[in-house]
Amino acid sequence: MIKVCKDIDAIPWIKKTKRTIYLYRDKGFSTIGVCDLNMDIENVKKVIYTRKSKLSVDKNTKGCLRGFNNYCLETTKNFNFIVFFNEEEPIFDVMLILNKTLDKREMIKCFKITVETLKNILKEKDFEIRNILIISPVKMQKITTDKIFSKLEDIAEDVFKKVLRKVKTKKIHEYLKDFGISIEKLVDAGMELCVGVETTEKLRNKLKHQINKALDDINVVTLIMAAMRVEEDFHFYRIEGFNIDDDPAYLYTDEVFGMAIANQIAGTKAIFNFKRYDEEKPGIISKLPPLMDDVVAGLIAGCMSKIFEE
Repeated sequence: MIKVCKDIDAIPWIKKTKRTIYLYRDKGFSTIGVCDLNMDIENVKKVIYTRKSKLSVDKNTKGCLRGFNNYCLETTKNFNFIVFFNEEEPIFDVMLILNKTLDKREMIKCFKITVETLKNILKEKDFEIRNILIISPVKMQKITTDKIFSKLEDIAEDVFKKVLRKVKTKKIHEYLKDFGISIEKLVDAGMELCVGVETTEKLRNKLKHQINKALDDINVVTLIMAAMRVEEDFHFYRIEGFNIDDDPAYLYTDEVFGMAIANQIAGTKAIFNFKRYDEEKPGIISKLPPLMDDVVAGLIAGCMSKIFEE
């Protein structure tokens, strides 16, 4: 279970004020990680997490400035995993506080597991991890590291999945914008192949409304996001033996994506309309990579077919 804010007081050595969380221990802590103050691997007596803009510290203090109000905490017998977060934007700070002593090599492994787990969960360009700090009390009974390593990845993943439900993340419109695709550009492309009717502002607004409606359909969004992820994998040559830079003729899955989107929005007639947009590639479609051009062609074709149903 995720613990709420008040339970952080139960962690050994922690004291909390309105704006600051302190960890203090006479015998000190061993710390490793990336944070705003004193970024070395070192022993300190105090760790500070604060929302203050300035902080006077000495060599016995390690700290993170500009802290967040919100956090989720999960505790085990051997460690406490905390994610501090801001609900308005996907920026996070992470602390792993051990209850007993680890040596430097073991702490580095904890840091590595934490970073790799977060990398698997979060897309680097969509989320920001500002600070990651691993904290172990010195001169205490040592922990059997297998008990930590076996649980750390699962707990980090569990906490972050729950935190992400509370954080304002990107909408599908913003993911499209990463490819240079805006609603206005989609409307412009749709209007280019509109024949037999006058392209009035009323018609443009009708198409705009239908595009936004389609982007609220989980099936349409699923197909778009799937194409985006695959496009990225091919772009960075992550799959050995495949290169789609020249949009090879034997790659037809991109058209499958496009036809599926068109069909989801407006049925069989939209699939025939998709072929027109796929072949002529008006507007923004001509500027997109191999998978995304068909996805966008399917989106526009489906929406154009839908608005002429009535």
